[in-house]
Amino acid sequence: YSLYVSVLAEGETKYLDGSPFDMTLMPGITDIARSVASGDAYNVATAGKSMMFSVQTIDRFGNIRSSNGGDFTASLKGYAPLTSMYSPAFEDLNNGKFSVTYSATASGQYVMTIFNVDGTLQNSPRNITVFAAVSDPEKFSALGDGLNFSRVGDEAPFYQSVVVQAKDRFFNLKTKG
Repeated sequence: YSLYVSVLAEGETKYLDGSPFDMTLMPGITDIARSVASGDAYNVATAGKSMMFSVQTIDRFGNIRSSNGGDFTASLKGYAPLTSMYSPAFEDLNNGKFSVTYSATASGQYVMTIFNVDGTLQNSPRNITVFAAVSDPEKFSALGDGLNFSRVGDEAPFYQSVVVQAKDRFFNLKTKG
């Protein structure tokens, strides 16, 4: 930007010596109510996987900050029947953004809240769905009459049932394989 500085003297406008001056404008302090989080991990996650999203800091005039600044805290709390609570970690990238990482091991519905002493982030709180990890056959369970006994011949039942419940390594139930 260029800053022109003039003085009105004796009815005549005169510019200061050296005007215009080169000027760099910097954004103001971080306004949490205008700052925003973004990234896939701010919507969905996989159990046991380290998930990351970012927070872009913005000042009260809507200017995107390009330097560090801001003191944030976050909580990831499970909705009933989950009682799990996690504390995501923040890393200041010194470019106006923060990297936020978390890892939840219980699948289900959670709410992420990002806040500081001045309030909450513009798009916080946010619902996050944590999906079960890949199936782990060592954690599967099986139930049914077919596991304990069976008959052969004319007296045998037409079928005997066995139900296998797939689970991931954290014992989260899987609806598919």
